[in-house]
Amino acid sequence: MKITDVKVFRMATPVHKTAGTNWLFVRIDTDTGISGWGEGSLQYKDAALEAEILDFAKFLEGKDPLRIDWIWTSLYRRVTWTGGPVSMSAISAIDLALWDLKAKALEIPVWQLAGGMHREKVRVYANGWFEGLTEPVPGVPAEMAARQASPKLHAEAALRLKDEGWTALKFYPWGGPQVITPEHIRSGIELVRAVRDAVGPEMEIGLDIRKLSRVIGSHISYPRRRQICAQVNIETSDSHLARSMPQYVALFDAISTSQRSTDAQSPPLQTMSPVRPASC
Repeated sequence: MKITDVKVFRMATPVHKTAGTNWLFVRIDTDTGISGWGEGSLQYKDAALEAEILDFAKFLEGKDPLRIDWIWTSLYRRVTWTGGPVSMSAISAIDLALWDLKAKALEIPVWQLAGGMHREKVRVYANGWFEGLTEPVPGVPAEMAARQASPKLHAEAALRLKDEGWTALKFYPWGGPQVITPEHIRSGIELVRAVRDAVGPEMEIGLDIRKLSRVIGSHISYPRRRQICAQVNIETSDSHLARSMPQYVALFDAISTSQRSTDAQSPPLQTMSPVRPASC
């Protein structure tokens, strides 16, 4: 089996979402007619990502798609400037497509190649529930416009989720420009406090706090543990962030190299593979 072609598909997001957050998929074709699909969406950089994948395609053509680890290493080490969000997202998309292709060739599910079934069902959380709390603002991302809604409106919406049977939710109390001001911190904390008071202690709350984690983390001190989904670069934060915060921390999205945390003294930290995406 040989790789014959690599196709890239850029898909636009709904118009009310951030204009630069497009989805990007890759399809790898072979001479046997079997194809594999992968995703490598990269916020605001999908044009650069497409170019990187097509550049990688020159190397991939004619190669055996079943040599997945060899291909991964070859792409990663092909130039002096290894790593980075564009290159790693391109490698991730190709890697996913190759695993999909291999599973199809063997006529088994992909999860069989990943060690077998781990669970029969997956718990999900509610997201996007806050987008209808305010009127849409042209040119303003939905998550940013939603922050203008009062804590009371957030609390009422969260309570409706609980009444519908949801056991976990996620939102962006510090969405918008990634800057730190006392008012920015205070307003976000008020939103979180209102939601927690409304849904009670048992419902889990995920907070996407992006790169504001180090400053904001010290201001969130509820007696019960909850999950903070921090979009932080693991190379500079990893275990230091985990040790400084009492909440559970999941580092994902912005991890752009194959580096892992090796600090055994920071059990709250959970790192996600840049090749096999995961969500908190």
